[in-house]
Amino acid sequence: MRRGVLVTVALMLVGATPAAGEKVAPAETTSVAPSLPQPGAPAGFPNLAFLDSIGGLPPDSRATRAFIASFRGAFTDEYFLTERTDVEASSVSDPLTNRFHLAEGNAFGDEWKLGVTIEGWWGFAGRIPPPADTVLVRRRGSGLRVAISVLSASAADSSASPVMTRQDVMIEDPSGPHMEFFSHAGRTVGLLAIESLHHRSGDLDADVRVQLDRAVRAPVVERAVPAPRR
Repeated sequence: MRRGVLVTVALMLVGATPAAGEKVAPAETTSVAPSLPQPGAPAGFPNLAFLDSIGGLPPDSRATRAFIASFRGAFTDEYFLTERTDVEASSVSDPLTNRFHLAEGNAFGDEWKLGVTIEGWWGFAGRIPPPADTVLVRRRGSGLRVAISVLSASAADSSASPVMTRQDVMIEDPSGPHMEFFSHAGRTVGLLAIESLHHRSGDLDADVRVQLDRAVRAPVVERAVPAPRR
């Protein structure tokens, strides 16, 4: 039985060996392009965004808790729907995979730094009017003005200044319950923070933004102060 097996293997090897003078076609090779390093953290290792400061929170403790809980909750999502900012070519773009986890407490020094400041609220209790320089002034509803600053981990070592964006946001939920408004506002601000982080890391193109649910936004345009006459 063993002899029969050996004979069979020998015949297989002979059949696979080219005859004398026979040309053998070269083995087909596949060219594999080298993978380019991606911006941000390596694959599988999300960046940590340390919440360095948050200010201008809602006026009472219950509203603050609702706001903070939803703000943190936005960072637990794995991906976000996006859209292009060009109005003429407005269309849905590829979803954004979340590359940041929110960190609080004691910083180790290698995290991204995130700062959030609510510069003003309007439209709810007290009927505070929106800022006069916002383009959302004609829309009826409750809103807020938020400033978000982002500093990458590498920039922090070089004592660079954070990149700041300021936006006015109108929450399209004026008739909803009081706590629901602040909860929705917290998630909206969380999404804007996530957007700023991914813009800065290069994981989100400059002409693409995160879609907001039931909210309208407008960038705060800094007006140049005229020079005094001499």
